[in-house]
Amino acid sequence: MKPLFIFFASFAVSALFAQSSIEHVTTYDNRVYNSGYAVYSITTANDGTLFFATSGGVVAYDGSTWTPIQLDENRAAHTVAYDSVSNRIYVGGTNTLGFITKNGSGYQYISLMDRIKGNDKFGFCWQILFNNKEVLFQTYERFYSFKKDSIEILDISNSYMFIADEYTYVTTIGDTVSIYKDSSLVYKWKPEGLRNESLYWVHPLEKVHYLFFPTIGTFIHDLETNTVKKHASPLNTKLKDWSFYHAVALSDSVLAIGTWNNGLYIADLNGNEIAKLETGSGILSNLIYFIHLGPQGKLWIGTDYGISVWDIREGGIFDKDRSNPMTPRFNVVELDHAVKHYVEPGDTIHLNYRPESVELGFSIPGDDYFNQQPLQLEIMRYKSTLIDTLITSYHYHNISNGFYQFSVSDPSDPTRKSTFYMAIRQPWFHWLFENWEAIIITLLIVGSFAIGIIYIQNTTKKRLERLVHEKTRDLELANKNLSEINEELDNFIYRSSHDLIAPVKSVKGLLEIMKISKDNNPEYFKMLEGRILRLEQIISEINNYIKSSKKPVAHEEIELKGLVEDVFDDLEYYEEAHRVKFINNMPEGTFIDSDKERWKIILSNLLQNSIKYFDPGKESPFVAVTLSLDGDLLTLTVEDNGRGIPAKYQQKVFDIFFRASEGTEGTGLGLFLVKRMSAILGAEIQLTSNSQGTKVSLELPIHKVKFRQASLAE
Repeated sequence: MKPLFIFFASFAVSALFAQSSIEHVTTYDNRVYNSGYAVYSITTANDGTLFFATSGGVVAYDGSTWTPIQLDENRAAHTVAYDSVSNRIYVGGTNTLGFITKNGSGYQYISLMDRIKGNDKFGFCWQILFNNKEVLFQTYERFYSFKKDSIEILDISNSYMFIADEYTYVTTIGDTVSIYKDSSLVYKWKPEGLRNESLYWVHPLEKVHYLFFPTIGTFIHDLETNTVKKHASPLNTKLKDWSFYHAVALSDSVLAIGTWNNGLYIADLNGNEIAKLETGSGILSNLIYFIHLGPQGKLWIGTDYGISVWDIREGGIFDKDRSNPMTPRFNVVELDHAVKHYVEPGDTIHLNYRPESVELGFSIPGDDYFNQQPLQLEIMRYKSTLIDTLITSYHYHNISNGFYQFSVSDPSDPTRKSTFYMAIRQPWFHWLFENWEAIIITLLIVGSFAIGIIYIQNTTKKRLERLVHEKTRDLELANKNLSEINEELDNFIYRSSHDLIAPVKSVKGLLEIMKISKDNNPEYFKMLEGRILRLEQIISEINNYIKSSKKPVAHEEIELKGLVEDVFDDLEYYEEAHRVKFINNMPEGTFIDSDKERWKIILSNLLQNSIKYFDPGKESPFVAVTLSLDGDLLTLTVEDNGRGIPAKYQQKVFDIFFRASEGTEGTGLGLFLVKRMSAILGAEIQLTSNSQGTKVSLELPIHKVKFRQASLAE
């Protein structure tokens, strides 16, 4: 029912606000875009999103949603300009300068007023220009040059500036036209008849520039001879009669001309009128502040009463082949009607829970708000699901664990497609809490697995003992080594059985308490979860120990930076991990040939220790992984600023089952596994620790792992 409701709601809004009497014209007043009435300036970002400077701030339009963006103290915005180098929307307004950026949580306005030295003030900034690596903010009082993160004040007042190709024109009102170069004015020229007006627009062609003045008409700047002469054309008189204010080129010879009180004209350079748009034919006002040729071949018109849009492709004014069709894109993903993610193509959203609902928002940038084009939505998990839609949102319910691919495309051209991904990994024990029967079954399976491990270890011990007694005196050294192994196994079996049985007994006792208890105390569930996690950790480390003892060393190509990122991702939801900053200092494109699984276990155990024993009293807890090369020795270092290890324990921390006290967290197997696997891989461990933190270094010769990366090796 919701898509049908949205369709009729859109139809009703269209009927209320799009009161146009000319075909292919749509109008939006401030009840649609929720900002100030007057629209002074328009620009388009590289993704097709349109930005409007209004008397109430800035508004962004992505083809389906209008998003107001407030400036300092809700000031008016007078000009907006997109910079493709920094991917910023620069803004000038009433006593404010700044720029807009976008991140995963939405748009943010960053003011630059604190970069202006002294208590310098101005009325409002009404134009922004980009000159090489310089951003110029233009006010009537002066110009402000923003570059290298600082603002310089240029003493140029009562002037207008326009950039055409490599030329920057500056005109002082009623005075001269100059060329701005290297922060100074060169080549001054005064047009014939210039009095109380200034240059309003420049139309650049290959060899000449047309300079437009509101009353004295047009002049031609010959770039080859660097001379300026009056353009003999009926257009000069018409610009004065029309009250010319702003223009935009539709082609080399055809212009869209905005006026102060006569609407919008389409005319050529000879003054031949092709079409006219005014309040009687569909637009909101005859006062045209700004004209912008946006995506999809549409002419966006800013007036003192809102926005008008003329689809000049359909009106026969503009060549459809030059209409700049846009690729559909996702704008926002809303989870459970609360959490919003603003996504870019190729983004991945990672979730550790299963949302009850996922709402996808998508559109074609620059599309008609009231009459959306048809789109095709594709949802891919195990199989592909295609959905044809005329609305710009879709609800997905009861989503389960897995990796999803969402794509939106234009059915008329499937190559224009945008995609993002969602990875949902809800921990397995959440499922157990929802299914009480599964808890008992799981405990039985875990108990059987533990008994099997003990049986296997006992059998292994007996076999080793028989082998020892069968050897002769010539194998005394082997007997000694086997005795040490037996001692280690005895300790391992005893401690394993003890550590396995303890949480099982705790779970059993808690279940008995829950049976006789009249209320389901949440604390019981928390205690059950702790015992189960404890059991899982012990079994995992026993499994790692067994695999490290039996499995031969693998030789596969490992990209170290990616390996560290994988380990960071695995520990993202480890207890207290969110309080520790992960720093991956591995250089890009660094490769070794070694056993990837063993290296993951080594890094995982070292990083878990850094998280477990972080120092909450320190301002910025961190753990960093670094790679260095000294001659033919490669060193991988894991360093943190945690609590440190007391000196009396530093020689024992790598012993099997060593824990500083019974109350210490952990199984006592983690660092033993690090030492065991490092020895198998041919790495030597160095440990230093004090109250400032701990550093563990793994050193190994580069020829053993075929290390390669040109930039680091040099």
